[in-house]
Amino acid sequence: MVGFLLAIGCAKSAQGLDGSCEPSALLQRGDQWIVGDNEEGRHLFVYDTQFKRQADLALPVVVDDIEALALDGATLWVVGSHSTSKKGEPRPGREKILRLDANPGVLTVDFAACPECVAARGTAPDRGGLNIEAAAVANGQLLLGLRGPVRGDKALLLVVDAATGRVTETREVNLGGEAFRELVPWKSGFLAVSGPVADGEGAHHLWWWPSLDAAPTRLDATFPASTESILPLDGEVVYLVDGDGKEGNCVTPAGVGRVKVGLP
Repeated sequence: MVGFLLAIGCAKSAQGLDGSCEPSALLQRGDQWIVGDNEEGRHLFVYDTQFKRQADLALPVVVDDIEALALDGATLWVVGSHSTSKKGEPRPGREKILRLDANPGVLTVDFAACPECVAARGTAPDRGGLNIEAAAVANGQLLLGLRGPVRGDKALLLVVDAATGRVTETREVNLGGEAFRELVPWKSGFLAVSGPVADGEGAHHLWWWPSLDAAPTRLDATFPASTESILPLDGEVVYLVDGDGKEGNCVTPAGVGRVKVGLP
């Protein structure tokens, strides 16, 4: 991998990621970079393209454990993980997908068409429990990439009716035995980041997915363990690595990196 990893402290605005210790989602909207933090459900962090903090974007509804953001025209989707605690305890505040537009609302997902999802709802994330880590929009449908559960050695992608929340299709995706950590529209297809179901030290990998009906192809780029989100730019990819906040402190700072990669 050609690139760098820059350690960022939570309160070091000069470093460029002021405020967010556990960034979990990143997207570009105009000249702003918007970051979701899985420990901050009241607002999104807004930065310029150098990660200088701008005014936060307040959320009308608290979304716990934000793990993905998706943009569809003027509509911004804020996706909670839908996971339990590390001990497998229910966390209803995470079971939300917030639609931000002229008429904001909360979408409740109906997982009936995904039996594995229904069965995994009471299981901790690192043990294969339900855990949404990625989201994108295609053809008016919300695509949700799962870190868990998986089906054999295949990752699962849920196709969700954006109006009703009903899962209309569950797709198996070959990500080399790994699961979704990110899904980003890119040109006519998507870029995906894969990683292990359980958090660990393993590297994450980048995939080019030209269409939902094609097979993803792994690209020559890797990211550090705990990479949460990417933003593809011309000739390079910006990525965020999760920090660790405990008892109100940023014990392990987040990471921001850039890797040069030839994108399709």
